[in-house]
Amino acid sequence: MTVTAVTKNDRRSGACWFVGAMVGGDDQTDRFIDDGIWEHDCVDSNRMNALVRSMQIGDRIAIRSSYFRKHGLTFDTEGRTVSVMALKATGVIVGNSRDGDHLKVRWQRVRPVREWYHVSHQPSIWKVIPGGSDADALIDFAFENRPQDMDRLRHALRGRSSFSHGVDGS
Repeated sequence: MTVTAVTKNDRRSGACWFVGAMVGGDDQTDRFIDDGIWEHDCVDSNRMNALVRSMQIGDRIAIRSSYFRKHGLTFDTEGRTVSVMALKATGVIVGNSRDGDHLKVRWQRVRPVREWYHVSHQPSIWKVIPGGSDADALIDFAFENRPQDMDRLRHALRGRSSFSHGVDGS
């Protein structure tokens, strides 16, 4: 596996990655952070393996979970359910074995977990490319600790019959 020193302030203009942490039906967030790794257990997933192989040293990566919420929100949902993506850790890829399954990552736990509303993207690996306003807003939220623009969210949600539409950053 190639491992390269990457400084904390490194920023690439390339892809940012949002990944799940469920392996074998168990949340592996703590193990991934403690061991400085990320991996998946999808057998025979050519698409997923190709995505992992394409990840570059220096790319930013975040562990996230996705779920829906109807109550306890800071904005009016008109009784509808909202999609939520919770960020549990962010990091920088420092090694890629190129086997399509394993990465070395310098993780930093997100405490408290930060929630991004209006995203329902569920794949284990989500590639987000900077350059679009939705993608840039999500990247800034995840990696620069900027707040989500709630006025923009409320505007986007007006008139929708469902709040569970996702931003398209891939």
